[in-house]
Amino acid sequence: MSSSLLSGPVVMRGQLDWEPLQWGEENWVEAIKEDKIRVRTGKKNPDYHHPQWERLTEVIKVPTKHFFNESSRTSLIAADSWAYFDYKYLATELHPACLPAFCWDKFGYPGRDGSDSTLWVGTEGAHTPCHQDTYGENLVAQLVGSKTWTLFPPDQGTLLCPTRVPYEESSVYSSVNFVHLSHNSPTTLSKLSKTTPYMVTLQAGDVLYVPRHWWHQVYSNEYSISVNTWLEHPEDNRARLGEAIVRCQVAQMVKGVSKDIREHILNPNEDDLADTNIEELADLCNFVAAALKNRNGDEIIFKTKTKFVGDFKIIKSSKMNIPESKTDTNILENISSNYNHLDKLINTVTNPAVIEQAVDCYLA
Repeated sequence: MSSSLLSGPVVMRGQLDWEPLQWGEENWVEAIKEDKIRVRTGKKNPDYHHPQWERLTEVIKVPTKHFFNESSRTSLIAADSWAYFDYKYLATELHPACLPAFCWDKFGYPGRDGSDSTLWVGTEGAHTPCHQDTYGENLVAQLVGSKTWTLFPPDQGTLLCPTRVPYEESSVYSSVNFVHLSHNSPTTLSKLSKTTPYMVTLQAGDVLYVPRHWWHQVYSNEYSISVNTWLEHPEDNRARLGEAIVRCQVAQMVKGVSKDIREHILNPNEDDLADTNIEELADLCNFVAAALKNRNGDEIIFKTKTKFVGDFKIIKSSKMNIPESKTDTNILENISSNYNHLDKLINTVTNPAVIEQAVDCYLA
């Protein structure tokens, strides 16, 4: 069955037959090019009313062999913390000879392998804040341990308190703290109670299909390794122009502001945006708009759709268990007021409805 016939997430249990599924820690250490890797670390129980943004984590450099070895890893990472070697392109991190082992042929994408895939290795508690990817669909292969995915359909985004702060190209974040739900405000929890989450826990050997624009939060229940590949979608070129316009908006807002404000607005991987000149940003918009005029590439890419094989299951919606808020609303208002006006302005000018009109105007 092809993904064009389905509109929700699908899990394929035990369908992964990659050689890396059998790799031990020595194999992973041998596959990775560098003797030392940079991992993000964070506390498991921080007192945040919002997600633990990347800016609130610390990056440390550790020996590769120690991170992939259970006993050494335990001594490296404190019991009250988590560590994540996340969003790493296999083509950058692994020796080239290893890349063909991550082959997506079985799932309808002949020729796609580790060259087009990303690695995620995390300890218990490592997580990705809830967000919506602007581009493509997603296939995720679980290789080691287990991860729980909480997904929401695109039309429930307004209930997830969406924000472009912190700004990261092609990611729209939710302001909800999913790891500690009781830390959220009563207003946030009330909105969340109206959602219908689609929840699934992946075990080693499972493959998950995530449709375009589905919101998702991912949590490592234990030490886990997964690999994903993003799949092109016919609407990606238009979305890229929208993202280029958003980038222009945010870039102008972070020029000349204090370091504290800039770091509040930008994700760490976007720190150089403040120094990007407007000519470069305008060239980006022009380049992406030109690509929109040629649809042939999209049509070629989409002749092959995701194949669901073996014991696949269409994930069903459920209800989330919403706790009472333990957050003092008075304290929350004082904390939030520092940047509320900035966040509101950025989220207004980057609102999807505004950007859609801006794309139409640019293409007119």
